[in-house]
Amino acid sequence: MTRLRTGMGLAFAAMVVVVSYLIVQRKVRKRQEAFADQLEQTLPLMAGSLRAGFSVTQAIDAVARESDEPTASEFRRVVVETRLGRDTDEALSALAEREIGRAHV
Repeated sequence: MTRLRTGMGLAFAAMVVVVSYLIVQRKVRKRQEAFADQLEQTLPLMAGSLRAGFSVTQAIDAVARESDEPTASEFRRVVVETRLGRDTDEALSALAEREIGRAHV
């Protein structure tokens, strides 16, 4: 009886791990798809900001303020990183790596 309970407990634990992994993967995929879908609105907003005379940092900040999630939080992170001293190119490259990494998870 004890062996049966132990076996069932291990099977349940394995099932919880697998189901949790699948749930996380689904959420990651949905977030990545939403970010990709929002690029249609993000790029014109950034281009318009630059044409209006904003700096690149100001254009990124405008995207962070005016976009929907998840784009807003990703660009907000870029703004925070640059304010803390990280180079803008590095912060944008890190954003690309996060999104590419999410696409391949």
